[in-house]
Amino acid sequence: MKAMKMQGIRQGTRTGNAVDFWRKKGFQGSRSQLASYASINGTVGSITFPILSTQQNNVNTVYGLEKRLNISDSFIVLSCGIFLTSTPKAAGTAPPTAIENASTTIHTFPNANAAVFAGKADELENVYNGFLSIKIGNVNWFPSISMRTFYRVPQTQQSSTTTKDEYQRDQGIMKLTPTLTLNGNGNNDFTVTFANASVDMAAAANTGFNGLLLYLDGIILPNAAGKVDLETSNAFATQFGR
Repeated sequence: MKAMKMQGIRQGTRTGNAVDFWRKKGFQGSRSQLASYASINGTVGSITFPILSTQQNNVNTVYGLEKRLNISDSFIVLSCGIFLTSTPKAAGTAPPTAIENASTTIHTFPNANAAVFAGKADELENVYNGFLSIKIGNVNWFPSISMRTFYRVPQTQQSSTTTKDEYQRDQGIMKLTPTLTLNGNGNNDFTVTFANASVDMAAAANTGFNGLLLYLDGIILPNAAGKVDLETSNAFATQFGR
């Protein structure tokens, strides 16, 4: 994640103005990102990413590559990405340990030349033939976003175990319009429904473990859970969310 340059509010004057918007409203906002992991290593019909620090994912482990929202905070989402992940495993099919997960790589398509995707590249297209839905509170803000939105095949692709896919800025990232406000004391559901629940997307035994990573770019508002009203949120979206 650190090597990537993610889309959102651009660095510079516009970033400062966006943060300043919230500070003028009494919030100590700053640029930040959230990340949430879920396993797809098997047959599964859908997954819902855990957003809050108090929630568990479907392998009951919070990994180091994740950054969850504290229950006391709010987060203004400006853009999001969903990435296919591969975690090398020398043995077994159990979920990765924290140490194994630290070696996870992220991808914008299932490259058959990536060792962990070998023999499963076709099955992993099941991810990108599905859709993402986003529900905040009781509002379905985005009922159905095609997962093809996040599918990117770079011009230069991994061709062996010693090479990597080319990665370009903004690859696999979608700007959200309108912007969204996540509340640490509310329901924040990001759910991916796959094209077919019977497709086995698991990596071969003794090779790795497949998953998805949700990435959210925006502005963190510490100690603001439940304090951002709809009028203020809409005003920000009008000014900065286009």
